[in-house]
Order: sequence, then C-alpha cells, then structure tokens
Amino acid sequence: MTDFKSNASVMISQNIPADRDCEYCQWHEKFTDIALHCEGLIEASLFEPIMGTQEEWVQLFQFEAVEQLNSFLNKGEFRSTLTACEKEFGKKIRQQAIVNTKQMTVPVTIVVFQRVKPDHMRDYKKWLETIGGAAAERPGFIGRELIKPIKGLQDDWVIIIRFDSEDNLNLWLSSSIHKKLMKESESFLERVQYQKIGRGFEDWLAHARGVKSNTLPPQWKMAMLIILALYPIIMLISIWILPLMEGWVSALSVFVSSIISVSVLTWVAMPIVTRVFGFWLSGGVQAKKSVTFLGATTVIFLYMLTILIFVLL
Repeated sequence: MTDFKSNASVMISQNIPADRDCEYCQWHEKFTDIALHCEGLIEASLFEPIMGTQEEWVQLFQFEAVEQLNSFLNKGEFRSTLTACEKEFGKKIRQQAIVNTKQMTVPVTIVVFQRVKPDHMRDYKKWLETIGGAAAERPGFIGRELIKPIKGLQDDWVIIIRFDSEDNLNLWLSSSIHKKLMKESESFLERVQYQKIGRGFEDWLAHARGVKSNTLPPQWKMAMLIILALYPIIMLISIWILPLMEGWVSALSVFVSSIISVSVLTWVAMPIVTRVFGFWLSGGVQAKKSVTFLGATTVIFLYMLTILIFVLL
C-alpha cells in the first residue's frame, strides 16, 4: 500500500523575461501566501535562473503529507493565481508533483520526469538499473533518488540525481553512455523532462548563521547583505593593503587580496552582519512585509552611508 504520510512537493517553473524579475518575486509572494493558509507547509522556496544550469524560475512548495499538497493544488485561489500568472507573463507554467522528497540542497541537482508507455514497465525497470549503475560510476556522483508515480497526483516516474558540481553533471549528461541509454529509452518512454536546480550563497550564509539551509531567506536578501559586507572590505584593501604590494605581479597581488577579502568576509564580516540582521533573515516565508521593508531600507541606507564615508576619506 502506498504510504501517504510521506512528504510531498510541487515544482512550478516558468520562463520569465530578465527585466521582470522583481515582478515575478511578487508573484512568488502571492503563491506563498496561499500556501501559508494550508496546513503542513514545510518550505516555500524560489530558485532564480542560473546561466547554463537553470533557465527557468522555479518555485518549490513542500508539505508534510500528500493530502496537504493536494489541498494546496486544488485550492481555487491557487488555480486562479496560476492562470493569472501565465496570462501576466505570456508563458506556460510547468507543474510537477514530487512525493517523498528529500531536501534538494546539494551543489547541483537534476530532476528527471519520465512518463512510461503502457505495458513497458519491465523494460523500463531494467533500463533504470543500467542507467543508475552507469551514473554511479561517473566522477562527482553523490546519489540518486527514485520516486514512483502516485495515482491521481503524480503520473511520472521522478529521478533526482545529485552531483558535486555543474561540470561533473554536464559530463554525465553529455557522455556517450548517457546518450546511448537515452536513445534506447525512446521505445518505452512517452516523454522525458529535465529540471536543473542550483543554489547560490545559501550554504555560505547558513554556515555564518549556524542554521540549516532549508530555513534560509530569499536570495535577494543574502545578496544585499553580502554586498554590504564585501564593499568596505574591498575598499579597505585597496586603501591599506594594495599600496604595500606595489611592484608585485598583478596576478599575485590579486590572489593575495582575494584571500584576505574572502577570509575576512567568511569569518568576520558575515557572522556580524547576519547577527545584526537576524530579525530580517529569520522570518523565512512568514516574514511580515513591514519587517522586510525595514530590513531592505536599512541595508540601502547603510550602502549610501558607506559610500559617503569612503568618498570623504
């Protein structure tokens, strides 16, 4: 019997014009507000496009149980918002449910959705063993998770494959054995869809805050704080350190200054900044708009203040 107590997620992906990023973030807030009014929400995440890795914006909503995910997906407000979002951006939304998922927070994850033709299940399962063994032998392979279809919710077989880097993942996808096996699968697969997921500074910020990555704030907040911490470090290095390296080969001076800036940022600046802005970062998906506005306004003010200080130096 199927275990309906397994947690369940839905991935919503859509191609968005580059100049409308901020608008799409607001749509993510609308979907998140709907999810927050449903029981069992574990996480609501927004993944920005990453050049060469992930072309679409991806929203991930994870719930404690299949029934709770179904409640979210069948909610009239969710369906109408989905339709309105497609109309707003003129792009079709791809929606995929994934049951019994683990947190996808490794360096690079690719999610493969496969629809098996009727009466070809034996061929498919044999093929899965072959391609799984081939992937496991590739450099950088971390692991694979196989999720079976759930009647009435998820018609596709879902394979989640994890590699330690984008390069190793691409080597696997472009390998001759992968191409050969995918060619063989055409006889028993109706369709195959890929969705790559990559993350930016989450693990770095999690280390600084001492929290797990699934409690992290949106990427734009992290980027703002990293800029706030990094800018004065770079300026101080250019004022005090670079003159001491005058006459050095530029490649060496840049290397040394990079070591200094990254070290100070990681072990000094970011722990301080994240502690000060803990009120802004700890809200997660339930953060109040007033707190979000206050934090963003404070960071922007500190940008201007820092720039003014260095102009006057």
